[in-house]
Amino acid sequence: MSIPTSMEWGDKESTAHGMESTFNLNKAGYVHTKYELPPVVQSILEGWKTSLVIAAVVSALFASAECSLLGFITSNDAMKVAHPRVYNALRIFSYSTLLFSTSATVSSLILVDRYSELAFRASQKDNLPRHKYVKHGMDYFLKEYGDIGPSWNLLRWHWLLSLGLGILCVFLQMLVFVWISDPPVVRIVTSCVAGFSLLPLLMFLPRGCISPRG
Repeated sequence: MSIPTSMEWGDKESTAHGMESTFNLNKAGYVHTKYELPPVVQSILEGWKTSLVIAAVVSALFASAECSLLGFITSNDAMKVAHPRVYNALRIFSYSTLLFSTSATVSSLILVDRYSELAFRASQKDNLPRHKYVKHGMDYFLKEYGDIGPSWNLLRWHWLLSLGLGILCVFLQMLVFVWISDPPVVRIVTSCVAGFSLLPLLMFLPRGCISPRG
């Protein structure tokens, strides 16, 4: 009996008896061309990819907007003379936002590319488990089906931190500018609104690279 025929027979037997079947594919040099990820794993994967694509777009928009702001700041000679420290702080925040946003965009694209390969990676594994009820988190399934290792986790943390720090630098830059150019009431209200607007980041950060979907 050929290996593909054995695989089909094993699938039928495992389904009929409610058991888990595994097949040694790599050792035989085969790729399961009809293999599909379980619905739960596919849902997790699609959630990650959607979040990453949106984050890449947002980061690119931040980088584009920061280029315009940087031009405005560097051309403001009056601020440079009257508030040299503030001028330097605004430039630092501008450069930081530009670099963090660019880094987050690149990291997002790399992660999307890697997650797109997850089904192919799963089809090459030595064993293809047929899970029914498993008490594990999201990362377990990504690791089980896609061989996600430490480098993936490092890249996800790099993306998350770059995205968060880029957004934080934008808020800090805006607050610094408001506090040197606007009256007290505007400073207080803007600071309160900025703090309120940053609350989602505090909720998102602890979940980080464990379960990014909110």
